[in-house]
Amino acid sequence: MSVASVGHHPQVRLVLLIACCTRGILDALLGPRRDNEVALAKQLATIPTLPCPAGNSC
Repeated sequence: MSVASVGHHPQVRLVLLIACCTRGILDALLGPRRDNEVALAKQLATIPTLPCPAGNSC
């Protein structure tokens, strides 16, 4: 009988919301590696964020 081992370095998935005009990070979300990018991006899209620092001139 084998037991699944857990590594010493847990792996996470990082999704960033980046402003195109300034390349600044507007928001970030860490999630378990088993979640795909689309699922994390959907969660990130529901979180209110600040507008682009450069305004509408992006």
